[in-house]
Amino acid sequence: MSGDGTCLENRRAMSLEGSTPSPSAIYGLIDPRSGHLRYIGQTYKLLPLRLLQHISNAKANRKAHVYSWIRQLLLLKLEPEIEALEEFPTGIPFEELDEAEIFQIAYWKFLGAELTNHTEGGKVFRFTEEFKKQVSARSK
Repeated sequence: MSGDGTCLENRRAMSLEGSTPSPSAIYGLIDPRSGHLRYIGQTYKLLPLRLLQHISNAKANRKAHVYSWIRQLLLLKLEPEIEALEEFPTGIPFEELDEAEIFQIAYWKFLGAELTNHTEGGKVFRFTEEFKKQVSARSK
Protein backbone atom coordinates (compact mmCIF):
# COMPACT_ATOMS: atom_id res chain seq x y z
CA MET A 1 0.00 0.00 0.00
CA SER A 2 1.28 3.45 -0.71
CA GLY A 3 2.59 5.23 2.30
CA ASP A 4 0.82 8.52 1.92
CA GLY A 5 -2.58 7.11 2.89
CA THR A 6 -4.29 8.66 -0.13
CA CYS A 7 -6.43 6.71 -2.58
CA LEU A 8 -4.26 5.98 -5.63
CA GLU A 9 -6.80 7.38 -8.07
CA ASN A 10 -6.95 10.65 -6.13
CA ARG A 11 -3.18 10.76 -5.79
CA ARG A 12 -2.61 10.33 -9.51
CA ALA A 13 -5.41 12.74 -10.40
CA MET A 14 -3.55 15.47 -8.50
CA SER A 15 -0.94 15.50 -11.23
CA LEU A 16 -1.92 15.35 -14.87
CA GLU A 17 1.59 14.19 -15.68
CA GLY A 18 1.44 11.16 -13.34
CA SER A 19 4.21 12.58 -11.22
CA THR A 20 4.59 13.95 -7.72
CA PRO A 21 3.32 17.51 -7.13
CA SER A 22 6.11 18.25 -4.62
CA PRO A 23 9.36 16.75 -3.36
CA SER A 24 8.77 13.21 -2.11
CA ALA A 25 10.46 10.56 -0.02
CA ILE A 26 10.58 6.94 0.91
CA TYR A 27 10.57 7.09 4.70
CA GLY A 28 10.93 4.80 7.64
CA LEU A 29 9.23 4.77 11.02
CA ILE A 30 11.68 3.93 13.77
CA ASP A 31 10.94 2.39 17.15
CA PRO A 32 12.30 4.91 19.72
CA ARG A 33 12.96 2.11 22.24
CA SER A 34 15.24 0.04 20.03
CA GLY A 35 16.17 2.30 17.11
CA HIS A 36 14.89 -0.43 14.75
CA LEU A 37 13.12 0.32 11.49
CA ARG A 38 9.51 -0.91 11.74
CA TYR A 39 7.65 0.54 8.73
CA ILE A 40 8.49 1.87 5.26
CA GLY A 41 6.21 4.14 3.25
CA GLN A 42 6.20 6.82 0.61
CA THR A 43 4.95 10.38 0.73
CA TYR A 44 5.07 13.71 -1.03
CA LYS A 45 4.11 15.45 2.20
CA LEU A 46 6.53 16.88 4.74
CA LEU A 47 7.75 14.08 7.00
CA PRO A 48 6.51 15.62 10.29
CA LEU A 49 3.03 15.93 8.75
CA ARG A 50 3.13 12.33 7.54
CA LEU A 51 4.11 11.17 11.03
CA LEU A 52 1.15 13.08 12.50
CA GLN A 53 -1.14 11.32 10.00
CA HIS A 54 0.15 7.92 11.13
CA ILE A 55 -0.41 8.85 14.78
CA SER A 56 -3.90 10.18 14.00
CA ASN A 57 -4.79 6.96 12.13
CA ALA A 58 -3.54 4.90 15.09
CA LYS A 59 -5.63 6.94 17.52
CA ALA A 60 -8.65 6.47 15.24
CA ASN A 61 -8.20 2.69 15.64
CA ARG A 62 -7.40 2.07 11.97
CA LYS A 63 -6.80 -1.61 11.37
CA ALA A 64 -3.21 -2.30 10.30
CA HIS A 65 -0.19 -3.75 12.03
CA VAL A 66 1.64 -0.41 11.83
CA TYR A 67 -1.19 1.30 13.73
CA SER A 68 -1.26 -1.41 16.40
CA TRP A 69 2.46 -0.87 16.90
CA ILE A 70 2.01 2.91 17.09
CA ARG A 71 -0.81 2.46 19.64
CA GLN A 72 1.55 0.37 21.79
CA LEU A 73 4.07 3.22 21.70
CA LEU A 74 1.42 5.82 22.53
CA LEU A 75 0.39 3.81 25.61
CA LEU A 76 4.01 4.19 26.77
CA LYS A 77 3.88 7.95 26.04
CA LEU A 78 6.23 7.41 23.08
CA GLU A 79 5.94 8.13 19.36
CA PRO A 80 7.74 6.62 16.40
CA GLU A 81 10.53 8.60 14.80
CA ILE A 82 10.41 9.30 11.07
CA GLU A 83 13.42 9.37 8.79
CA ALA A 84 13.88 9.78 5.03
CA LEU A 85 15.45 6.70 3.48
CA GLU A 86 15.45 8.19 -0.03
CA GLU A 87 14.48 11.67 -1.25
CA PHE A 88 13.23 12.69 -4.68
CA PRO A 89 12.62 16.03 -6.43
CA THR A 90 9.24 17.35 -7.51
CA GLY A 91 7.95 15.68 -10.65
CA ILE A 92 9.26 12.15 -10.17
CA PRO A 93 6.85 9.69 -11.83
CA PHE A 94 4.68 7.88 -9.29
CA GLU A 95 5.87 4.59 -10.80
CA GLU A 96 9.48 5.41 -9.84
CA LEU A 97 8.39 6.26 -6.32
CA ASP A 98 6.49 2.96 -6.14
CA GLU A 99 9.56 1.06 -7.36
CA ALA A 100 11.76 2.77 -4.77
CA GLU A 101 9.32 1.83 -1.98
CA ILE A 102 9.18 -1.80 -3.16
CA PHE A 103 12.98 -1.92 -3.27
CA GLN A 104 13.39 -0.42 0.22
CA ILE A 105 10.89 -2.86 1.78
CA ALA A 106 12.57 -5.85 0.12
CA TYR A 107 16.05 -4.60 1.02
CA TRP A 108 15.30 -4.03 4.70
CA LYS A 109 13.44 -7.32 5.02
CA PHE A 110 16.45 -9.05 3.43
CA LEU A 111 18.60 -7.44 6.13
CA GLY A 112 16.27 -8.87 8.78
CA ALA A 113 14.17 -5.83 9.69
CA GLU A 114 10.91 -6.79 11.39
CA LEU A 115 8.67 -4.45 9.41
CA THR A 116 4.98 -3.94 10.07
CA ASN A 117 4.31 -3.58 6.32
CA HIS A 118 1.82 -6.17 5.09
CA THR A 119 2.35 -5.42 1.41
CA GLU A 120 5.40 -5.31 -0.80
CA GLY A 121 4.83 -1.59 -1.36
CA GLY A 122 4.03 0.49 -4.40
CA LYS A 123 0.71 0.78 -6.14
CA VAL A 124 0.15 -2.97 -6.46
CA PHE A 125 -1.42 -4.31 -3.29
CA ARG A 126 0.32 -7.67 -3.00
CA PHE A 127 0.52 -9.15 0.45
CA THR A 128 3.89 -10.53 1.53
CA GLU A 129 4.31 -14.30 1.75
CA GLU A 130 4.91 -13.95 5.50
CA PHE A 131 1.57 -12.15 5.95
CA LYS A 132 -0.27 -14.74 3.81
CA LYS A 133 1.13 -17.53 6.01
CA GLN A 134 0.04 -15.72 9.18
CA VAL A 135 -3.50 -15.27 7.88
CA SER A 136 -3.64 -18.90 6.73
CA ALA A 137 -2.46 -20.17 10.13
CA ARG A 138 -5.09 -18.08 11.94
CA SER A 139 -7.91 -19.41 9.77
CA LYS A 140 -7.14 -23.09 10.51
